[in-house]
Order: sequence, then C-alpha cells, then structure tokens
Amino acid sequence: MINENSANKRLIKNTLLLYFRMFLSMAMSLYLSRITLSYLGINNYGIYNVVGGVVMLITVVSSAFTSSSQRFLSISLGKDDINGVNRCFLTIQNIHILLAVIFLILAEACSVWMIEDYLTIPKERISAAYVVFHLSVLTTLLTLLNVPYQALLIASEKFSAFAYIGIIEQASKLVAILILVHLSGDHLIRYATLLFVLSLSIRLVYAVYARKNFRQITAYRLFIDREKFNEIWRYVSWAYLGNFSGIAKEHGINIVIGHFFGVAINAARGVSMQVYNAIFQFGNNFVAALHPQITKCYASQDYDRAIKLVVKGTKFTFFLMYVIAVPILIRLNQLLAIWLKEVPEHTLIFCRLIIALCIVRTIQDPINTLYLAIGKIKKSQIFAAINTVICLLFCALLFYVGLPPESSVFLSLLLEVFNILVTCHLLAELIKIDWGSFFKNGVVPIGKVVIISLPANLFFYWMSGTGIVCTLLICAIAFVVNVSIVFLCGLDKNEKKYIVVLFNEKLRKLQ
Repeated sequence: MINENSANKRLIKNTLLLYFRMFLSMAMSLYLSRITLSYLGINNYGIYNVVGGVVMLITVVSSAFTSSSQRFLSISLGKDDINGVNRCFLTIQNIHILLAVIFLILAEACSVWMIEDYLTIPKERISAAYVVFHLSVLTTLLTLLNVPYQALLIASEKFSAFAYIGIIEQASKLVAILILVHLSGDHLIRYATLLFVLSLSIRLVYAVYARKNFRQITAYRLFIDREKFNEIWRYVSWAYLGNFSGIAKEHGINIVIGHFFGVAINAARGVSMQVYNAIFQFGNNFVAALHPQITKCYASQDYDRAIKLVVKGTKFTFFLMYVIAVPILIRLNQLLAIWLKEVPEHTLIFCRLIIALCIVRTIQDPINTLYLAIGKIKKSQIFAAINTVICLLFCALLFYVGLPPESSVFLSLLLEVFNILVTCHLLAELIKIDWGSFFKNGVVPIGKVVIISLPANLFFYWMSGTGIVCTLLICAIAFVVNVSIVFLCGLDKNEKKYIVVLFNEKLRKLQ
C-alpha cells in the first residue's frame, strides 16, 4: 500500500513544478503567438494553422502516447526490476519508431491531395505550403521519437526535469522568432524551419538527460520482448485510435472550416485554440501529476485510493480550470485587444465557446486516467472514432446548409457531454465505483461553486472600463473572488484543514 501522506505531498510538489513550468511557458507562448501572428500575417498564419497543423495534431496525440507508455513503465517500475523496465522501455521505443515510419508514409502519400485539391490556398502560396508540410512531417517524426523519454520522466515522477526542458523549449522559440523578425525571406518557410530545428534540439536534450540519469533503463540493444511488445502494441494501437480520433476531430474541423470559409477563419480558430491550449494546461498539469499515482495504486491493487484520487481529481481539476477561465471569459474582448495587434474576425465568439468546451472536458480527464490504468480500453476508443466521424459529417452538413463556423463548437460541446456519460458507463463495467458518493463528493461541490459565484461573475462582466489597467484589475479581483468561493464552498473540512496546515508550514520555512 502507498503511504498516503507522502504521496499527497509528492503530488502537490509535482503539481507546483508543473505549474511553474506552465506559468512561464504560457507567458512566453502568449507573447509568442502575438509576435507570430504579426510576423506571418493573417493569411500565412491561417495557412500554417491548417497545413502545418499536423505538428499540433501529432504533438497532442504524442502526449496521449506518453500517458499510455507511462502506464506500462509505472507498472514495471513498481516491481523494482531494472531489467524489466529496460525491456519495457525498449519495446515502447521500437513501437514509436514503427509509428514514425507509418506516419511518414501516410503523410507524404496524402500531401498532394490535401494541398492541391482540398484546401483553399492561394495559388501563389502553394509552393510554400508544400515546404511547410514537409518540414511539419519531419518535426512530427521527432516528436513521436521523443515520447518514450517523456514517458520515462513522468513514470519516474521526475517532473523537475520535465518542467525545465519545457521552459527551455518555449524560451528558445521566443528568442528565435524575435531574431526571425529582423531577417528577410519567406516568413512562412522560415517559421516552419525554426520549429523543425527547435524540435530536433529538444529531442537531443531529452535523450541526453535520460541516458545520463537512466543509463541502465535507456541502454539500447537489439532486443524485443515479444510478449510485452504484443501487450503494449495492442494497448497503444487502441489508444492511438481513440486519441488520434479526438485530435483528428479538431484538425478535421479546421480543414472543413478552411474548405467552406477560407484561411481567414482558420486564423480565428487558430487563435482560439492557442487560448484553449494555454487554459487547458491548468487542469492538465494536475492530471499529469495525478496520473502516475493512480496507475501505481491500481497496479498495487489499492483500488480505494485510486477511486478517491479520481473523485478528488475531478473536483480539483475543474476548480483549477474554473478560477482561471472565468476571469478570462469576463473580459475576453478587452484581453484579445491587448494581446493581439489585429484580431481576426470571429475570434471572440470562437474563444468563448472553446473555453466553455475546455471547462467541460476537464471533468472527464481523471475518470479517463483510471480507465487507461485498467487497460481494457477497446470499447472507449472505438466510440471515440465513431464520435469523430459523426462530428465531422455533421459539421460539413451544418456549414453546407449555411450555419456559421462557430456552430462546430456547439456540436463538439454536445458530443463531449455524451462522451463523459459513455466513459462513466464503461468504467462501471470494469471496477466497482459508488457513483452516489462520486456525485456527492465530486459533482455537487462543483455545482455549488458555479451557482454561488454566478452573481459576482455577472457583476464583473457588466462592469465598464476598457483600459489595460482596468481590465487586468477586474480579472485579478474576479480571480480572488472565485478562489475564495472555491475554498469556502467547494472544499470539505479535511481539505480546508490540509491546505491551511500546508500553507502555514511553507510560511514558517520562509521566515
């Protein structure tokens, strides 16, 4: 059995490290987005978002692969068998090499059809689109090959290294784009080249760190554990289907929007996805720190703590998202004007709906973590693929009959709620969960916080003032008010006591 007190402290420490990484990375990322949009222009930014978006597509898929790979590494590490962990790592590494080869073949086979026939790209930018596509494919291959090293760091709970490498990556992008602004040439091609070079550099950093600190585990040799390979391959194949379907849905919507409305609307959706990715990190960081512990609890048959972590995780992940997303929603129009020099048309409504979608998705993440830990994921991944097909078909139909591009987000919201219900049903078939307790301790506190905070948030929304100082002040006050409501109305007595004791301990250390 896992020592709950030490595990909780480690969870908090790892979460804080990930938030340290996120705050610095997000600040650099938001400024980077502003410079990039200004540097590329709306049309070039839209072209990269739809053509080079394959990088974003596989980057998010690879993060899901990191979770899948981390599951097997966590179980192997729990057995304290270095040779077994090495065999598991090598197997995962070989699987991702195979995936990289498959992706390369499929991507290059589809390149002509996508760029020449389907997408609406100005003729004078076709050649640049090809260069961007090929560089994006190479960047994606490096991202896939990085997954085993990221999974090893997470399974070992080495979040400090994971955090610092992420900060280095974002800082490098920022410095590089500031240099590119002063260089001549095709801006779109230079930007795609920059991302490829940085991806190669980060790949080397991960490899060097892992080989230095996990020499016995990462030592490569020509070895394949056939039984482990088959087990991992079956799991990763289903995970690939489900996770690729989820991200393909988002990128597929992007392609359909580009086909019906042109690249200018792609630019608006691209900005909204930047906001989505930034906000999503608030909840995702907590889940990332939670993931290894849920997996290890399940592997050690400590099912009660695993379920307890899921309930607490659902509640706290939502609260973390809520206190950040609501102040942004309240003053979104002003924040977009401060952030971007030129706000593409439809950006405001896209951002509002995407943030709402982001909040809804946080409810499922801890539940899905336990589901992935159990390993019987076939049904859920098939459903995810069906969900994607339905979404893309209905999006095309909605656009065909004349509805605006924002209707795609409404459709995604409805399908996301349905997806949460299906996941809960499938999980109940695999492990005994007291859903009454889950509703009481997880869902009810969320509802209380939303209802009690609604009047205050509406008041902040109706407040006048458009200046930078006024906007930031209102956001800060809204944040403090929502955090206070979460603490007073969303936490139980033990949670409040634990936070107060922990805060006092940290305060004493600083004195």
